[in-house]
Amino acid sequence: MLGIVPYQPAHLRAIALQPHQQHLGAYLAAGDHAEQVTLAGPCWSVLVADVPIGCGGFQEIWPGRSIAWAVLSDLAGAWMLPLTRAVRQGLATHPAERIEAQVLDGFLPGLRWATLLGFECEGRLRRFHEGRDYRAFVLLKTATTN
Repeated sequence: MLGIVPYQPAHLRAIALQPHQQHLGAYLAAGDHAEQVTLAGPCWSVLVADVPIGCGGFQEIWPGRSIAWAVLSDLAGAWMLPLTRAVRQGLATHPAERIEAQVLDGFLPGLRWATLLGFECEGRLRRFHEGRDYRAFVLLKTATTN
């Protein structure tokens, strides 16, 4: 059974990373990154039988602008439909009007998932992380007027 629970740093450290996220392993293990994400904004963990298969959340940049982030296990594939539904709901209820995400260029499952979640590609971020190119995505919500 898939469960979405409050984030714990131990969850992020325990994830068996997908091949395209392996380069993040040393970064996630070093220092206190797993603890720091809790200070940036709301975040959650996804567990299956008490095994973390994903962590994600929002980094609040300023009012109205957030960055969505996710780290998924190579075991997450079987759970992508309910996970996608849960993330869509989280995106819809998050108060920011502009939500950004970055995906490793060439990582087709990640690029597809961003599109399925409603994000649009804004362009390429050259040498964005560890010399790797990423794609910049954005989800713009319709502002309500009074």
